[in-house]
Amino acid sequence: MQHTKLKRLMRALQIPQYAAVGILESLWHLTAREAFMGNIGKLSNEDIAISIGWEGDPCSLINALVSSVWIDEDAKDRLRVHDWLDHADDTTKKAIARNVQTIPDISRQTQTTPDKIPLPEPLPLPKPEPKPKAKAKTGADAPFVLPDWIDCKAWNGFEGMRKKVRKPLTDNARELCVKKLESLKRAGHDPTDVLNHATMNSYQGLWAPPGDKPNGTKARVSNEELIEARRGFLESRRAGRMAHDPDHASGHAQTGLPGDGRERPGPALDAVHGSS
Repeated sequence: MQHTKLKRLMRALQIPQYAAVGILESLWHLTAREAFMGNIGKLSNEDIAISIGWEGDPCSLINALVSSVWIDEDAKDRLRVHDWLDHADDTTKKAIARNVQTIPDISRQTQTTPDKIPLPEPLPLPKPEPKPKAKAKTGADAPFVLPDWIDCKAWNGFEGMRKKVRKPLTDNARELCVKKLESLKRAGHDPTDVLNHATMNSYQGLWAPPGDKPNGTKARVSNEELIEARRGFLESRRAGRMAHDPDHASGHAQTGLPGDGRERPGPALDAVHGSS
């Protein structure tokens, strides 16, 4: 026990050799009991002094042990016993072996604070792809819009009649009807009169009212106009009967009085003859 470190401890604490040896033995027993991994810094300076039996200033004891290199200052554990594995008994070494796979040289390891691992920079969020702008519907895809020069009430009456005879208009059929009304309008016929005439006679198509001259004037009805009006009336009447009574689909629609062999012209032709 003539080690230079022991002499330094004796001088630092102003104690005899037996007292210095007793302090070291007490320190190692305390470490084996309370901090068998050598990390005696888990105890406060005061607790270490009380356990050793030091009655002086606890900090003076710890400073003397550190300056004489019996205890090492440690960044992680505050204090560690120097060369702990050299001083630990076999029981303590077995306890250490049970806690670690290999027994490191705890006292001679340089304790350093690990560098902070830099956090990875977050990846930039993907820019949202712009939603494609909805293309304006044109042509066949565009919804039907009734032109403002067509009387809404007359048009609705015509559409209602077509639904009643089970021949509702599609958007394509509506466009064709508008083109027909536009053609008749350029010829001088009133679109409202054309629609009302078709609705009144259950016509599926649109024709100028018989005897209706351009600009609303009346004229004598020609044979061609009578035939055209009669054909439209018969077609509409046949379509109406077929819609209400499918049994007529395979036969001919009778339009005249029984037994007279003649066909009655119907209200449209009566109106025409009345106007002439």
